[in-house]
Amino acid sequence: MNRTRFLLYVFAGTLVFAGVVWAFHRWRETGQKRAVWAAAKPVRPDLAKWPAVFSARLAAAEARLTAPKVDVAALGELSRLYHANGFVTEAEQGYRALLVFDSREPRWPHLLAALLSEYGRLDEALPLLRQTVALAPDYAPARLHLADALVKLNRSDEAAAAYRDLLLVAPKNPYALLGLARLDLGAGRLADARTKLQKAIAIHPKFSGAQSLLATVSDLLGDESVASAARDQAAEAGRFRDAADAWTEELVDYCYDVYRLHVVAAGRTAGRAWREALPPLERALTLAPGNPGTHRQLGKVFLALNELPRAREQLEKAVALDPGNPAAYIDLVGVYRATSDVPAALRSLESGLTLCPEDAGLHYEYALALLARRQLADAVPHLETARRLSPEKPFAARDLISTYFRLNREPDAARVLDEELVKHPEFSAFLVMAARYRIMKHQPDEAAALLVKARAAGSFPGDIAGLTEDFRRTFGYPPR
Repeated sequence: MNRTRFLLYVFAGTLVFAGVVWAFHRWRETGQKRAVWAAAKPVRPDLAKWPAVFSARLAAAEARLTAPKVDVAALGELSRLYHANGFVTEAEQGYRALLVFDSREPRWPHLLAALLSEYGRLDEALPLLRQTVALAPDYAPARLHLADALVKLNRSDEAAAAYRDLLLVAPKNPYALLGLARLDLGAGRLADARTKLQKAIAIHPKFSGAQSLLATVSDLLGDESVASAARDQAAEAGRFRDAADAWTEELVDYCYDVYRLHVVAAGRTAGRAWREALPPLERALTLAPGNPGTHRQLGKVFLALNELPRAREQLEKAVALDPGNPAAYIDLVGVYRATSDVPAALRSLESGLTLCPEDAGLHYEYALALLARRQLADAVPHLETARRLSPEKPFAARDLISTYFRLNREPDAARVLDEELVKHPEFSAFLVMAARYRIMKHQPDEAAALLVKARAAGSFPGDIAGLTEDFRRTFGYPPR
């Protein structure tokens, strides 16, 4: 055997050996991978009290996971089903397997981070958020969640850098500007915070978070007029709402828990996102057609959208399904009021009061309906009852005082007004009423002092101007 042939045999043998070794490692690696995959499927929890359609959807996903082939889509389906319905352990198990078997998909670390963050596990969520940003650098919600998590972990410098990085991707993102403004405020950089907030408001005028913080910053800067205007804008815009996140919002389509769907819808309506509240409520209605809470929430959304026939239909169903709930009657009266159907409002409230005679809200709404028909004397006992049942709320007392004056029951009006001023000394309506009454009784010193308090309480400028003119005309000089 010559040397060349010998070398060829050696080379061939080496190749065969290498192939055997590679095949062995490949077999072992595949076996290990299959073992990991087999362990990826969570053990199904007790679903006895859950809708059958939920169990069926879980079973369909589980069946696909039993096949020898790795089915990432099935595991993604299963994990999101568990996540959307509050099964934390099972969802986490599925997501962590997906990080291994579908490591280039940014949704999995993003959703796992959202799950962990919801339960206060921010330290564990942080690397997942960084991973999401690395995989999907243009997805703004991931960058925002990363920056917000850094703030909550008191890593302000890193958070500021993350917000600035977000602005490079989305230059008009108002949430990034709000985050930077909060950091400026925390560091005492009031002017910088104001600049960022004004920019955020220019981009999104109805952004309640920026308006609310601008009011705080303006107060600290001594700019009362800007603070007051910003506060009014924040109140008009509604409660602060988290930034939209399409990947987490997709979970609504996996949710079979009516209560959770109600919570999602309530969060959207609180931020005045009325149209966006419809999908979770419509899904809830499909899952539980006889749930009065769903009908009530839908009715309120349709009322806000001025779709009055649909609002009336839903709220009447809510009342029929839960006739002992006074809030449903009050919501329905809102529809009747919008359509000027006072007789229908009175009939509904009378039905409600028959079943709930000790509800302050029903008495108050009934009184308002009677006042709308100029039945002042009939409204009084209901206003008195509402005031008695809910003394912490000043509105029934305000209308009671006004009605007493209109009925020429001055001693009763004065008595209630004095009592309410003790309980609510800074309620602007009482201060205005008291100032007007003192002017009428020719008591200039008391009237002037009440005017000062009414102005400080933020009373409507028109009321203050009217009282000032009445004072000058009555006493011949302006209030001091």
